[in-house]
Amino acid sequence: MKYKDEQIDDILSCYYRVEVKSYVVKKYSISADTLRKYLKDPNNTEKLVNKRIANRNKLTKYQEILNFYNQYGREKTIQNYKLKAEKFDERLQDIKYAVFYNRLNYKDIIRQLENCLEGLEKAYKVKPDQSTLKRIIEANRYLMVSEEEIKAKYNLE
Repeated sequence: MKYKDEQIDDILSCYYRVEVKSYVVKKYSISADTLRKYLKDPNNTEKLVNKRIANRNKLTKYQEILNFYNQYGREKTIQNYKLKAEKFDERLQDIKYAVFYNRLNYKDIIRQLENCLEGLEKAYKVKPDQSTLKRIIEANRYLMVSEEEIKAKYNLE
């Protein structure tokens, strides 16, 4: 049976907490071989599992804050989550990006996308074709560029 990453992290977190394989096998209805396979994986150390769970929880909290902001507005969000009003707009933008990219290290993703877009634009200038243009448009969408800006920049109709 195939497990989702979240399920695997929960299983391993439980094992690292109690350190009793038979308990974990019974609780999650998995085979001992499956548990052993996950424990042998170098990406499943206790530290990495706990970090992934913490990141996932933080992203869930960010999603909750964003939903609350969209529903109730700026002032109620600041009060409800005890955020600083001076840096709220900056922080909100960080939260939006983290939720959109589903990663806390979204700045690395943005940098890679910008580098990719730069290379695609150079290739398009040398030899314009529809395939490259589609990839350029897709990269711009991933960078959260509006459709109007894309149309204006690349003379699309």
